[in-house]
Amino acid sequence: MIKTLVNAEEALSARLPFALIRSYSSVTLGKAPSFVDLSELLEAWFFSETDAVRIDRVGDELIAFRLSETDKGNFLDGTYAIDNRSLGESVSVRRYISFDEDGQAALSDPVPYAWKGGKTDGL
Repeated sequence: MIKTLVNAEEALSARLPFALIRSYSSVTLGKAPSFVDLSELLEAWFFSETDAVRIDRVGDELIAFRLSETDKGNFLDGTYAIDNRSLGESVSVRRYISFDEDGQAALSDPVPYAWKGGKTDGL
């Protein structure tokens, strides 16, 4: 996985199809909305099968990263049912496997890559 630092506005312009957004006033999971209020944003994932953008609030600053796949062989996938059906039926996440110089494996934080069902407008 390639991780590239980008600014929040550039991250939002990626136009990925799905989003998980946590703000001061709500949580959204589903199709990516056309507008995101950055002043309310705490954390957001925008994702597709091969790309993801993560935005986090650190103090008063938004930090954003674009994540892109480098190869198809070193990851574990999992699909999880969502209890709150207003947020959809399931979300799929990918954990990338890396190896250190001693050959020990480490897993990345989960990166969402697919969402199924639920609301059609994503809001």
